[in-house]
Amino acid sequence: MSKAHSFTITETTTGDMARAFMRFQFRQPLVIVTYALMLLLSVYIGYSFRNIWYGVAYAVMAFGLLPWSRYRNLQKRFKASFPVGSTITATLKSKELALELPQASSKISYDVFRDIIEQGEYLVLRQRVSKLCVVLPRALFPDEVLDELKAHITSPR
Repeated sequence: MSKAHSFTITETTTGDMARAFMRFQFRQPLVIVTYALMLLLSVYIGYSFRNIWYGVAYAVMAFGLLPWSRYRNLQKRFKASFPVGSTITATLKSKELALELPQASSKISYDVFRDIIEQGEYLVLRQRVSKLCVVLPRALFPDEVLDELKAHITSPR
């Protein structure tokens, strides 16, 4: 059992959390394949309409507007969940991760998580059964605590 570590939300935290999650998401094989297919579709659209601008318009929408819209949506959700000045506290316990968030407190068994991915100053904890992820500031977990968290998550069940 380790001591509690806290992080205070700043003006830039929610945008940084959204960017970290987007970077994580865009490295997933299914997303890479989907974007490759959308690129092929934009070439096909431009070719089939005999006007390259249709393909360019689709590509701008697929590679510009959709990710931007997703980022803005994530940022709004993070802003609603983590108001500026609020604090996140994490404590590693023997069988669970205890989180105190601005709107709730929870204790999550380590068995829930499949793995932990570092995205710059943030961590993405992927759940085992669902596709849900938990994004937390890396500052909540000093190196030795992060090593302990990784050991709990990756230990054989």
